[in-house]
Amino acid sequence: MRRRVLRSLFVLAAAAVSASACVPRLLAPVEARPGPLPAGADVTLSVDGAPLRVLALATGSVTVTPCHHHGCFPEDRGLFRRMVRILWDDRTVPAMPVWSYVVVHPEGLFAVDAGAHSAFDVPASWDCEPVAGTLNHAILALEAPPEASLAAQLRARGLGTPEAVVLTHQHADHTAGLLAFDGVVALTGRGDLEHARDIGAAPCRFEGHATLEAIEDALPELETGPSERERALGTPRALTEDGRFVAFATGGHTPGSLTLRLTTDQGVIWFVGDLAFEAEALDPAAPTAGIHTNPPRVRALQRTLARLTEGDLVLPSHDPRAALRLQAFGR
Repeated sequence: MRRRVLRSLFVLAAAAVSASACVPRLLAPVEARPGPLPAGADVTLSVDGAPLRVLALATGSVTVTPCHHHGCFPEDRGLFRRMVRILWDDRTVPAMPVWSYVVVHPEGLFAVDAGAHSAFDVPASWDCEPVAGTLNHAILALEAPPEASLAAQLRARGLGTPEAVVLTHQHADHTAGLLAFDGVVALTGRGDLEHARDIGAAPCRFEGHATLEAIEDALPELETGPSERERALGTPRALTEDGRFVAFATGGHTPGSLTLRLTTDQGVIWFVGDLAFEAEALDPAAPTAGIHTNPPRVRALQRTLARLTEGDLVLPSHDPRAALRLQAFGR
């Protein structure tokens, strides 16, 4: 049923694309509200006594509508009604940063989300999925200076191509930065690969730039270590052989969205993607995004994480204070 609902939106978008004389208000592009990008962070921690770095890199900013950001309908309303309300909303909230997090682990270099890229606004980059391009621009606006791309910032710091870019989900503000790479591996949840068109993703854009692989196929299941409460998030998959960097296929925000846990000697860091836009919004009683694929699942995950993450560092993908929290964690 959910797939039919989302495909109905794509039919609507396709009709608008073909009607060149008039683009309906539903599909008018979101107007960007760019502001200065926040300063990033680069902290040195350790894992089993070995040095480990964690970086927060602002790759751009994203502007969305209030109905996208915190919902305008009750969460039990169907996805179709919530999406139409998002598309109809002509207001905007202040731009949010688009973070890519980088983990320089003794076993290799990993990135959490590819972040923003200026190619988002290049029509030719959507040639393989023009309807997805129209729908994405009606849902969000990206501001992405070329020098702020994940690949450019890694080069500027003398870091190479990551072992893998782990996508918390396949929305455009988390994947666009893949276009700046040449042959990187991108790990994603199988659900986002199977439902890519349904969520407005366009994996075809990254051919020649990234190879997308499902974590369920690429990573071994971590059989020991995670508690039963942690396993309620989803099956844990080990990104590193030491089991300190783990991905959970949680779903909820999108069918294949991921939550990552990094255990360091100084404490635990959780990368939660868009389960909440700010750390405070992880509170199950707080308003949450209107664009979640499965709000009941998101609320269940928020309740679980509220218990799991007490005393830990939680890093959402759009929290303006994320870098400051990371710096404080590293002191």
